[in-house]
Amino acid sequence: MSAPNWVTIGTVDDIPPMGARRVVVGMRTIGIFRTETNEIFAIEDTCPHKKGPLSNGIIHGDCVTCPLHNWVISLKTGEAQGADDGATETFPVRVSDTGSIELDIAKPKWAHPFRRPRKPCSNCPASVKKCAPPVPIAVSAAGSLQASTTREMS
Repeated sequence: MSAPNWVTIGTVDDIPPMGARRVVVGMRTIGIFRTETNEIFAIEDTCPHKKGPLSNGIIHGDCVTCPLHNWVISLKTGEAQGADDGATETFPVRVSDTGSIELDIAKPKWAHPFRRPRKPCSNCPASVKKCAPPVPIAVSAAGSLQASTTREMS
């Protein structure tokens, strides 16, 4: 794993308690969640069941309930809770002393558009010669957490 590359994407105040925002990085959408106790988590914004947008779900404790079929997903591990089976990807996130939210974009699997959770890059299609490097996150002038970037595959 490469060295951390922390990028500021906004502040804790940008997300209401028990709320969420989305950040688009390349071809991935990451949900940034704030719990009632002000903990911040980052997970892929896709339910492992039917690909529902987890950032539109209800946050309770350290879990989020998918708005489509009520699957409960742990914000800490990305694992489905109860009798449900599946997981969504989690991402390194931290809060600075000033309240800025930072994501580590150096995590290698971020750059891989064909990657499915829990599978290594060696499973990518033969048409992909190598993974693209991690891409920076651009935050809008208004400080919005809805950043997006583009990149090319080689």
